Amino acid sequence: MADSRVNKLSIYLIKRHILIGDVLKKKIQVYKKDIPTCGILFIAESKINPPSWIRSFFPDAEIDYEKFKILNSYPSAVFLVKVDTEDGERIFAITFGGGWQMIEKEAIEENFGFRTTLNLVNPKALKSINKKNMALVQKNSRENIGKEGVFSDFGIDVDQDLVQSLVGRVKDRMFGNMATGRDSLHLTTDVNMNNAKERLVDYYKAYKSEEYKNNFSWIDKIKEINNKSLILRLNEKLIAGIKEDNIVEKIWLSIPEVVDWSDVAGFKYGSKRETLYPDLYLEDFKGVFAEENIDLDFLKRANAYCVSSSKETNLCSWKVYKCIYAEIEDDSNKYILNGGKWYLIDRDFFEAVSDDYSNFPVSDLALPDCPREYNELQYNRWVSDQNSEFVCLDNSPVIYDVHSSIEFCDLYSKDKKIVHIKRYGSAAVLNNLFGQGVTSGRLFLSDQNFRKRIDAKLPASHRIESIPLKKIKSSDYEIVFGIISSSNKDLLEIPFFSKVALRSAKKMLEVFGYNVSLKKIISKERG
Repeated sequence: MADSRVNKLSIYLIKRHILIGDVLKKKIQVYKKDIPTCGILFIAESKINPPSWIRSFFPDAEIDYEKFKILNSYPSAVFLVKVDTEDGERIFAITFGGGWQMIEKEAIEENFGFRTTLNLVNPKALKSINKKNMALVQKNSRENIGKEGVFSDFGIDVDQDLVQSLVGRVKDRMFGNMATGRDSLHLTTDVNMNNAKERLVDYYKAYKSEEYKNNFSWIDKIKEINNKSLILRLNEKLIAGIKEDNIVEKIWLSIPEVVDWSDVAGFKYGSKRETLYPDLYLEDFKGVFAEENIDLDFLKRANAYCVSSSKETNLCSWKVYKCIYAEIEDDSNKYILNGGKWYLIDRDFFEAVSDDYSNFPVSDLALPDCPREYNELQYNRWVSDQNSEFVCLDNSPVIYDVHSSIEFCDLYSKDKKIVHIKRYGSAAVLNNLFGQGVTSGRLFLSDQNFRKRIDAKLPASHRIESIPLKKIKSSDYEIVFGIISSSNKDLLEIPFFSKVALRSAKKMLEVFGYNVSLKKIISKERG
């Protein structure tokens, strides 16, 4: 008699070109059981007693349970099912225990579980999400709420948060109760071998549906790439772009994390190299290793070092591959390499962000070029020493609650320009600059004590005390983001995720009422 108990299922969709004999890893010793009209069960041989799902999912199958008692202590199995779908025959893999480890990763369709979940769940009954913030840091986090809610309850930034998975209550209880997934779909439902094919057809329809765009239209803006063959193809284009000077793709090196520029003597490539460079540049790297075959393996082995000016040590080091930023076209898609990860960017989103950046207001602030040997603090102090219009507030944090402080800005001018300055770097570096501007601008507008503490740091010529502190008019102020760059191009080119962060910062600051602009500060040798 069939067992009607529910089963916890993990379901994978196998890529169309993969044969059923190529789904599992070759080295795994398995017990194979053909289940007529249903599928093929592969059990990794095990020493322990048969797990409960054997009887609940395969109630009518004659299985030799003694075959479990051979190798490992963690029961694992994969049930492969061929299903006739609207797109022809497809193979599904339902895994039990550690069965997911038996499947070749390149055999599965990426994001099958995530997209299917988006179409199955009630958009007003979400419980948790996993996301990666692409703004200040590429930080992975999981957020839960005490009761069921909508995406806005999680504080999602639709331009800067890459949602990787979610948990939600299913709209139709026929498909289960709660659903979640990324590559695989996870549900607890009353499916067993007798009705699996019928239900898999339904899950496939959910996967193919675009209904999710009615509630989560922004979800496809950014996708992290995990497909090895695609990554291999993109890396091949990257290597070709590095080797060919006339390549159309954008490829450059940048510092992948925030560094203390006050203690930076320079940068070098390779631990035994003595020549120091003022920044990370692709041409310098290629020149140092002109005799080497710069391939992917070399990029992942070679190190870039940040050298201390106060000690005979390296402040930090990074694999050169992690320092590469690249924008590459492939099959009419736009891919970005950032922080050692490849991402697919929705073309409409990419073009909208790029258009906004190309039209971003440019500050007319008269700031001098930055001597290449100066760090940010030295430059800011030098500017204020040379020009009485400016006061340097760099390295002068302002307390805004019992435990927190922030620099109001780096330079403050008599005509109410609030200037934040940072040397060019990766998205993580520049996004830190834009985030600081938003936080500072919000506090300046909303916190009277914060303004008083700023006022205490300013000379009489720059103080805001003549303005009623409770009636700050934000439109009188301009927040300027200054980026020190050695690029000789007129347009300051920054990473895509920094353009997204800058766009978001501008929107927020304009809501506060500020004027916002961008300033390129040229870094060059003196004389």
